[in-house]
Amino acid sequence: MEGFLGFRSEEEVLGQGKVQADTQHRRHRRKHIISQYQQALSQPQSMQSLISGQGVGGGHQTVQFAAGCNRRWTIVLLRNGQVFLMFVLSSQPFGRTTGFIWPNFTFGSFPSSSILAYSCA
Repeated sequence: MEGFLGFRSEEEVLGQGKVQADTQHRRHRRKHIISQYQQALSQPQSMQSLISGQGVGGGHQTVQFAAGCNRRWTIVLLRNGQVFLMFVLSSQPFGRTTGFIWPNFTFGSFPSSSILAYSCA
């Protein structure tokens, strides 16, 4: 919104800068998770750090769902060995994990208990 004589307020300018910085940060995280996913596909041994608990929710506990990954891009490793990149819509600890699987954006839903490890952007 423009103020006196068409000039924007300092708050509007600062707010717009923050939005731009947030957008750039999200793009960077998205690129990072895609490169991690590509590495996981080309070098499956790189998933070992996820399995051992390093970088997964900050602990060495058993993973049962993609905690904190709702509405985020997530690398998912299932107990059957499947690895995929998913935009997680929801993940319930004793229910299902649902979202869109990259690159075709196919809708996926599976029991959260089938997740062995995950990493989200």
